Amino acid sequence: MTARFFLVFLLSAALGIGAFMLLWGFRVSVYNLLYDWGYYDAVREDQVQKIEEGAANISLEPSGWEEENAGEFEKLQELLDLRNDYTTIVIYELDENGNPGTYITGAFAEMSESIWAYDFIPVNWGVHADMERGIEKIIQFKDQKAWVGFYSYDLYRMLPAYLIISIAAGILVFIIPQFLYLRRKMRELLRLKDEVLYMAQGDLEREINAKGGDEIGILARQMNHLRMTLEENNRKEQESRNANRDLISALSHDLRTPLTVLSGYLEVLRLGRGEPESRSRYLENCIHKVEEIRELSDKMFEYALVFEQDEEFVLESVPVESFQNQLRENINFLRLVGFCVRSEIRESAASFQGNESALKRVQNNLFSNILKYGDKRQEVCVECAMEDGRLRLALRNHISLERTQAESSGIGLKSAERIVKLHGGEIHCEQGEGIFAVELVL
Repeated sequence: MTARFFLVFLLSAALGIGAFMLLWGFRVSVYNLLYDWGYYDAVREDQVQKIEEGAANISLEPSGWEEENAGEFEKLQELLDLRNDYTTIVIYELDENGNPGTYITGAFAEMSESIWAYDFIPVNWGVHADMERGIEKIIQFKDQKAWVGFYSYDLYRMLPAYLIISIAAGILVFIIPQFLYLRRKMRELLRLKDEVLYMAQGDLEREINAKGGDEIGILARQMNHLRMTLEENNRKEQESRNANRDLISALSHDLRTPLTVLSGYLEVLRLGRGEPESRSRYLENCIHKVEEIRELSDKMFEYALVFEQDEEFVLESVPVESFQNQLRENINFLRLVGFCVRSEIRESAASFQGNESALKRVQNNLFSNILKYGDKRQEVCVECAMEDGRLRLALRNHISLERTQAESSGIGLKSAERIVKLHGGEIHCEQGEGIFAVELVL
């Protein structure tokens, strides 16, 4: 914008100077127009007539200032003083051909001797153009005929005011383009300010108009991009809230069903109703319902973890041995339910920074996926070791063909991924050709 304003400044300066030079170049034409309208006069005929009548009683020879002809000289000066302040009179002798010869005397316009004439408006600035309206004639004096020229300098009356008008017009032309440019930019800034105020009030659907490639246009485009980003984030956040609310509502409804059944079985057992041989079946049903409630509550907790953006863990020193002991418990449980597990756990006396409770949840989520979707007929590989000062855990299992169509929200892996990232670690999951592998580094 600075470069553009500089160009506008240069253009305005050129236009201002050009406007002044154009107006000043037409000064004579303007004077002629005013003359035609009768606002100015050239040589007045009544002045010429008075001087012509008075010349018959005045001698031109000798015309110098000497005591013996002082009276004639004073008469001649009185005659020339009949002109106005803007008229010049020159008197020449006639040669043998009747043309102007030797200069005798004359009187210049008093206006030509003013400060305007010599210091601000030189004579050659078009003043002599008015001489075309002068009068030249042969006049009979007392002792001889002489060639007399009457020339008007009436243009001097107009030039001071016309010069001021020309300068003012040039300055005005110089200012107007800059004013228009700055006013347009100020309007863009005010419009951008209004758009930002609309954004601040929560109106993110109102598009910000971005015009031009200067700093204001770039700022407007960035603000419009920010508006769209905020709108998209708000939309996603609202969708997440709605999905979370719907999930919690659904899970709450699902929890009530097994709770109702569990409460019924427990009530029957408490009151001792039913056949004694049925009580074992009631207890099995109660355990089954408790397991359903546990799964549903775990799922609710995992969703809460994923959608909670402000959760922070208190990190403390966790022995690698403690993490690996929890890992062995999960491996033993897999073997207990029928999985074949090949483990490679390299023990270490080192420690790392983490939250032990949260890391247990990570292991539970990963092994829960193996329990749900793993193929018991294929080997499960587990590796754990300290490498380059960081703890590495890798799991690899085959996916059961019977469970490939099982519905999964993926919330368990998302929960594990979020916990690992809150620890400053990395987690990578790969799935292909019936194999699922996950690796995390803490």
